[in-house]
Amino acid sequence: MLTFALRNRQFIHEISKAQSERILVFQAGLGGFDQLNVKGKGEVTEGIVRIHEGEPGEEIARIIYVPAWVDSDSGSACPHCFQVETRVPPNTFQTLLDYDEQKASFQLILNFDMADGNLRYGWAPDGSVVDWDVERQAFEVAHSVTLICGNTDEAENT
Repeated sequence: MLTFALRNRQFIHEISKAQSERILVFQAGLGGFDQLNVKGKGEVTEGIVRIHEGEPGEEIARIIYVPAWVDSDSGSACPHCFQVETRVPPNTFQTLLDYDEQKASFQLILNFDMADGNLRYGWAPDGSVVDWDVERQAFEVAHSVTLICGNTDEAENT
């Protein structure tokens, strides 16, 4: 299980002649005490979560490893990170879109089959450390997704 704290929501509405798609994009960090160690590359703490509107198919969500890169033109660098892609029903998507980000906090919890995939529990006895072997496969499919929207401490104090 990995828990992601979501922040800085962006709304994207892609429209073409053939289709229309709405996507929420969040910056994400590992929440709570979770730690994700990528084999041979070190700890990954930040990434992007993309939530698409639509009925989930067979694949509920996936986490993808994005290697570090440097833009040869500008010299800017991006450290290695993760990207999560998931799809939620229209009513759930609208709930996420309607929440006031200044008064709400968002978390995404992904559950994986830790016995069979490339994600394995690491050294911590409480299961908070997860080791990821991206050399075998640079993505992992989740078997369940939980979204949590709640009041922030600031909202409760006003």
